[in-house]
Amino acid sequence: MDTEDGRIVPTVRDRVSEFVTMAAFRELDTVALSRDLPEHHLRRGDLGAIVHVLAPDLYEVEFVRASGVTEAVIPLTGNDLRAVGDADLLSVRPATPRTRGAA
Repeated sequence: MDTEDGRIVPTVRDRVSEFVTMAAFRELDTVALSRDLPEHHLRRGDLGAIVHVLAPDLYEVEFVRASGVTEAVIPLTGNDLRAVGDADLLSVRPATPRTRGAA
């Protein structure tokens, strides 16, 4: 955006674009955990989806059971995650039982 004095000021859209391109992952990317998170009943290799980029290296990730029920939605850094590739094989494991009604 140009101002009356000739300065070019980036728009909010431009700033958001810069922020998103700095992130290693983008919204809706499928990722795998790179470490166990026992407090969330998650294990290394569990698949999640980036639901929101919170900061350049901070992501809100959703993990779901095979039935589609959400197991956890948690903020994680890029160090907690890795990209999923063609060499990865999907598997299913029993989830830790949760208390009825617990999220």
